[in-house]
Amino acid sequence: MTTSANDMPRDQPAGFWRRIFAGVFDILLLLTTAMVLFLELVVAVSAMEFYGGLTMDTPDTRAALWIVLAMVWYGTSAILLPILYYTLAEGAYGQTLGKALFGIIVVSADGHPIGYGRAFARLLTLPYALIPAGLGLLWAALPPAKRAWHDYITATRVIVAAQCMDLQATADQEEAVATSS
Repeated sequence: MTTSANDMPRDQPAGFWRRIFAGVFDILLLLTTAMVLFLELVVAVSAMEFYGGLTMDTPDTRAALWIVLAMVWYGTSAILLPILYYTLAEGAYGQTLGKALFGIIVVSADGHPIGYGRAFARLLTLPYALIPAGLGLLWAALPPAKRAWHDYITATRVIVAAQCMDLQATADQEEAVATSS
């Protein structure tokens, strides 16, 4: 484990609650995006029907249209959107918006960026950590590694971002100076 200039460990594993809160933030962001997509769909269909661009002769036609649109919306918001969000964000930057907000980053087991392939694999293996009553996620609370099952499967680690560690070290130094005075 390497250290920074102020002897703080560089590859400090991210804490369990920090990971949970980042995940909750990401889920809320995706749910909000899904709701916006749904409202746009409702407004678009209603506007087309109101202005005559779409004719609904029978209730069966209306029901069939809404069933097809619901399936398209579900496929987009529940499958495609999370795949794109997690794969592109973690593959390009090593973190999603939630992880960035809480100052954590995903790296490979040897500390390098994970790339798009491993980010996609990490998302595909997430159900293995969720299915047995979330036991695989609770594994991330156990020291010293603090890795969930999908981290072990994809050879990744979630660590505290170096920028946050430097800020914490600075705050610790300022606190030490204040208490010694």
